[in-house]
Amino acid sequence: MKKSVLILFPIAVFLMGCSTTKTSMDKQDQLNKLNNISNYIENKQFRFDAEQAFPLQTAAVSDFSNKYLNYTGNNAGRIRLESGYFLRVEGDSTNAVLPFIGEYRAANYNTASNGNISFNSTVKDYSYEVDTKKNSIQLKFAASKGTESFDMFLEIFPNHFSTLYVSSSNRTQIRYTGHIKPLDNED
Repeated sequence: MKKSVLILFPIAVFLMGCSTTKTSMDKQDQLNKLNNISNYIENKQFRFDAEQAFPLQTAAVSDFSNKYLNYTGNNAGRIRLESGYFLRVEGDSTNAVLPFIGEYRAANYNTASNGNISFNSTVKDYSYEVDTKKNSIQLKFAASKGTESFDMFLEIFPNHFSTLYVSSSNRTQIRYTGHIKPLDNED
């Protein structure tokens, strides 16, 4: 029994040491990926492609879900999107076409005819930071269309997976998930 413990103990210590080395290499690799992403975030040259929408849960959204989302694989909390919905930042300009599922706080004729969040705007209050504890980049900026203003918060991870939160002056908040890429990698 003592022989087997003496043999297994050094093997266990060796395996733990290998996993620690791999973890520190993974952390360094992820930090390098974040630094690469932060280059095109800093230069304001990127595109976010939305893949899923997560509307704020209200009675109206639940009612919509019960009527129109049955048997689609979607529900009131998560809706898979077709391709073509995006947020793009190029220099001091931004444009977006994102579906909106939620409630309007103040509707006008412009938003009543097109329920999407769509705008061509100047980027305002652009700031970002690399958060090494959360292993992500957190980006904030504002945009507007007519009398409606949008506050954008984008959290970006090393694998380019991203979460976009959109707060509007006229609508309930909505969240999107998808991937980010530099503009020079657009299809």
